[in-house]
Amino acid sequence: MCQVYNPDCFRQRALGDFDPDLQLAARLVEKTTAVDGFAVVSQWLDLAATIGFEALEATDESAHVTHNLARFYRLARRFFDDPLLVQTVRQTVPPLMLQNAICGLLMPYTVGSGVHGYYSLALERL
Repeated sequence: MCQVYNPDCFRQRALGDFDPDLQLAARLVEKTTAVDGFAVVSQWLDLAATIGFEALEATDESAHVTHNLARFYRLARRFFDDPLLVQTVRQTVPPLMLQNAICGLLMPYTVGSGVHGYYSLALERL
């Protein structure tokens, strides 16, 4: 049986491989997407293998999502540049939705710097 995953975000390598500013940006992105921490793609694939899956494909799709990340960034900048909008939204939406705008500011930086990457994965159960 083959399972294909739509592109999802992973760490490219361990956070310790990056400078402290990038590590902080990555942690904030991951926290503001309601995930404790993204998996390192190679470690995730190794774990999948230990539970009986073979990776048929692991394609880095990061270059294909940069236009969406740029759009997300522009929306977040517009939001944070308008203090009245921030106040209004803070009173009407759950905090996690507001935190997601932080991700919009930082994710283009983390993906562009190689900390995060978007991968399509295809696995087959052995």
